[in-house]
Amino acid sequence: MTSTDNRTGSRMLRWAAPDDEAEEEVRDELAARLRAAGGDGFARVADDWGDGPGAGPVRGALVAADRDEALAALGGTRPGRCAPRHPDPARPVALLLAGQGVQQPGMASGLYGTEPAFTAAMDAYFERHAGDGESLRDEWLAARPGPELDDITRAQPLLFAVGYAVGRMLLDWGVRPDVLLGHSVGEVAAATLAGVFTLDEAAEVMAERIDQLGATPPGGMLAVAASAERLAPYVAGPVAVGAVNSPSQVMLAGPDPELLAAERALRRDGFTVRRARATTAFHSPAVAEAAALAVPTLTRIGPRAPRIRMVSAYTAAELTARHAESPRFWATQPAEPVLFGPALDALLAEGDHFLVDGGPAQSLAALARRHRAVVGSGSTVAAALPAGRRAPADDLRTTLTLAARLWAEGRLGAREAARTDHDAHTSFADVR
Repeated sequence: MTSTDNRTGSRMLRWAAPDDEAEEEVRDELAARLRAAGGDGFARVADDWGDGPGAGPVRGALVAADRDEALAALGGTRPGRCAPRHPDPARPVALLLAGQGVQQPGMASGLYGTEPAFTAAMDAYFERHAGDGESLRDEWLAARPGPELDDITRAQPLLFAVGYAVGRMLLDWGVRPDVLLGHSVGEVAAATLAGVFTLDEAAEVMAERIDQLGATPPGGMLAVAASAERLAPYVAGPVAVGAVNSPSQVMLAGPDPELLAAERALRRDGFTVRRARATTAFHSPAVAEAAALAVPTLTRIGPRAPRIRMVSAYTAAELTARHAESPRFWATQPAEPVLFGPALDALLAEGDHFLVDGGPAQSLAALARRHRAVVGSGSTVAAALPAGRRAPADDLRTTLTLAARLWAEGRLGAREAARTDHDAHTSFADVR
């Protein structure tokens, strides 16, 4: 990984100590060096600091763009410092991967060309993307991307690729997630990281899914602030509950005419409704026939049991070998409701976790932070990408902050933080 955002000058500085008193002494030493260096000496101090002096279980880190920001973080006057804490490496790391609706122009492109493993994984997918991988990459990296980002031909492959590449980046850092949980297409990305599919196989599954679902009549999804029970009167015909994200956040899905009628009725009755960024009736009966066409391809591929634990957002339970190896299970997912909220319930019922949102916009992080098992508990929620992206530098800054938090958590080793090889990937599907 890189510990520097070369475009903005942001740096991650980390340290460790045997106890709280020694940790405070290390911070005092760092602060003294920064003050002595003057306003233009921040980069020099950061380079000289390296991995920081000392060793031990009490870890700290900060991310800053200049000396004043670093000093403010060290003094506790700004929320830039992660630690001190006594890390508990036994607390599982759960990687959450997002689905349709959270895509952003240029999402995660600030990591491209900077984080080696992320870049390699994105390139590997673009090479395998059916037909137009090069143009897809050009659109993704363009300063002014085209208006078709919400279309299935753009949103689906890019969301898959970004989720997969963020996972490969974590592995390259030496952080092997203990459990994976994906939302919609995020479950396919999680399954690829876990070895259910190779990247070649996943690219074939994605290409066929895009072709088949892209031929269905226009449709979409509605985000409604209500429970599934309250929405029962509005679910009829081809309109269905497409996702249950929390007890009070549900998505309805269906073809455009019927979905528009449902939206009007909901607004008339006082519900808070937002049209999701999708042009396909994902997770509704309207796409069931098209989705089932993938069964022969998936039968030929032969999905495998995961080599890393997964919680499925379609069963709201641990992904069993029986489900993972079932071609029909994967084929029908685009027509089945996403039970992300119940799946998160099942995961957090096991105890405290370090939850990492690997998708754009921090949509899953927002759901996790509001979860009753996270509020006031020992669980932590972090994100690999920014909530509100204004520039590529925002991606890099957020990624450095995640690395700092993983260091403080005890999941990122000093040697691993600087590694650029791919040894951590050996138990996962090969990107080559």
